[in-house]
Amino acid sequence: MLSKYAQEISEYLSSMMGRSIIITDINGIIIGSPAKERIGDFHPPSIPCVKYKKMSFDDAKAAKELGVWYPGSTVPLFYNGRVMGTAAIAGEPEVVMQFSLLVKNQIESMLREKILSPSLSSPQKKINELVRDIGVFDPNRDDHALLTKRAEQFGIELDQPHGVIAVFFSNFRGLGLEKNPVKISYESYSDPIEDEIDYSSMHGRVIVLLREIFPDPQNIIASVARDRFVVIRPCDISDERHLEEDVEASGESAEEIYNKLKEASLETIIGVGHPAHNLFEL
Repeated sequence: MLSKYAQEISEYLSSMMGRSIIITDINGIIIGSPAKERIGDFHPPSIPCVKYKKMSFDDAKAAKELGVWYPGSTVPLFYNGRVMGTAAIAGEPEVVMQFSLLVKNQIESMLREKILSPSLSSPQKKINELVRDIGVFDPNRDDHALLTKRAEQFGIELDQPHGVIAVFFSNFRGLGLEKNPVKISYESYSDPIEDEIDYSSMHGRVIVLLREIFPDPQNIIASVARDRFVVIRPCDISDERHLEEDVEASGESAEEIYNKLKEASLETIIGVGHPAHNLFEL
């Protein structure tokens, strides 16, 4: 799986970063490198990195003793909670340690996208795209009829009143949220690198959970970013009493989402929007 895309990812990131970034398999064999003559070589620092699932650093002296080309850092790469290989970034440890986790997260993200891309041609992907377009809809620029027609393909009438619930994950690693005060720790993980929730494995579970809470087919449930989901649901706001009831019901639904996701070790921040009368307000 990793070997299929390792060379492409290595060449791309190396050119972007201006540094050599190699990728190895779990046996420490280089499967991606900007210097293609290194492919197939053994990379000794990768073995303890895979074994202990920890980042390691080697200065020039240590690199020479290990028989590798350059000093740098080596980080484990995860997919579905399992180590699938490593990435090594060339440079002095005090320099490369500043962006080692960034490179690690970028490689894992690129790999997930490549693996998942065939399945993302599904109806869910089209719904995600529809909701993103709703979010940036500009009546002065965009075609109202085109957007409502796309929604009708899913049996949704956008120009009816709708309420919106936004779900934001506060404890996915690699999202710049490590200092978020509501980030939680995981008792099942003891490694600072390994304590990440794998996005690809959680994504489908979140969609299913939200669909259980909002089973009406008129509800739109979408992923609008790596750490954000949205529920758009029809609502009755024909008078003040119905409006108050809808707002109260939305709060109860938000609390149910929060509690169920917390049971799955996902800490969330949930926003409930004021009901919208039409597409423009939505």
